[in-house]
Amino acid sequence: MSDEQPVAPVAEPVAAPASDAKKPWESKTIIINAILAIVGGVSLFIPSAKGISDFIQSHASQIGMAWGVLNVIIRFITQDKVSLVD
Repeated sequence: MSDEQPVAPVAEPVAAPASDAKKPWESKTIIINAILAIVGGVSLFIPSAKGISDFIQSHASQIGMAWGVLNVIIRFITQDKVSLVD
């Protein structure tokens, strides 16, 4: 009898074909993050957007929490991978 244990073969991960991957502008996560980044940038760099800036500053924790929850929800419903190249 041998002391060696049988070793099961290891399955290699299979990448999704490039045709199944979506473009970045088709990604809900990227779109939501881009919108929130634009709103934040506007409030930071455009002085006339004082109302937006005041709202963001006074509700920063709620906005951060909602942003995180929204990203998690979108991540759960996302099915396709995002690809930057064809």
